This record gives sequence, structure tokens and C-alpha cells, in this order.
Amino acid sequence: MKNIWRTQEDVTTVPLDATVRFLISFKSDLDLLRSSPWTFDKALLLLAATNSRVDPLTITLDTQNSWVRVRCIPPIFLTLIIGEKLGNYLGSFVMVDRGLNEDYLGSFLRIRVGLKISETLKRCVTLRLATDEPAKQYEIEYEQLPFFCLYCARLDHVGLSCELK
Repeated sequence: MKNIWRTQEDVTTVPLDATVRFLISFKSDLDLLRSSPWTFDKALLLLAATNSRVDPLTITLDTQNSWVRVRCIPPIFLTLIIGEKLGNYLGSFVMVDRGLNEDYLGSFLRIRVGLKISETLKRCVTLRLATDEPAKQYEIEYEQLPFFCLYCARLDHVGLSCELK
């Protein structure tokens, strides 16, 4: 188990129910949630931090933090404010990546977003960046996306169990 989580410290895994939930304890404080999404065989693993005072079976596992790129936005609009608005449109805003130079300059805006696994992934966003210009669609790219349903674009199942199939 140490190799899977890339740690030298002890890792303990205890099943909490028949097939779905496990309690994974680390001897050290690894910041695993920051490096999510975690997958096993390209299937999504939902992780949540807890402590000994919380019953792990009561924790709601319905959101996955992921990096999202919004491409082709003019450089003047690569800002924290635009990133926060886009992040809240796509899910729940976590942060905007400021890059190596602590600026937002580049060919895309990279946003950390909490995605509800039961909601449809969005393929693009329509924005009107200036009042004298028409609205345009901007492509969304998800980083390290696990398997998801190609019928309904949700993360909580794959195609074989989809209602839309």
C-alpha cells in the first residue's frame, strides 16, 4: 500500500462496508486531497479528510476536485475574478493556478473546481467578455479525468449502468 500512495510511512486500510467504502489511515499528514483526482484502473476514488471524532460512514462523498482549463480566453481576462466565476459555474470554485511567475498569463485559465459526480460535465462555456462583442463559446478541458459515462457525461457511473442508454 505504501507504493500506491507514494509514501514511506505506514498505511492502514480497513473496509467500512461490503464493497464501497474504506478507511485509509496514514501515519504522516500527506496532502492527498491536493493532488486529486485519485483513480484505480481509471475508476474514480473519492477521498475525504476526517478525524477520530467523525464517523466515516456519515461523510458525504459526492464531489471531486479537478483541474479544469478554459482555452482561448483573451489575456486581459485571465484573472482571479473570471476564474472564480467560471469555477462556480462549472462546480464549486477552489482556486486559480497562478503559474510559475505568480501571474495568470498563458493560453488558458487553469481553475481547481469541485465537481459534483452526479452532475453532467460541461464541454464549453459561453461568455460575453465585452459589451460591444457577441458572446463566444470557450472550450473546457478536464485534466486527468477518470472514466465517466459517455451517454450522460457524469462521473458517478459508466455507460453500462446509465439510464439514458
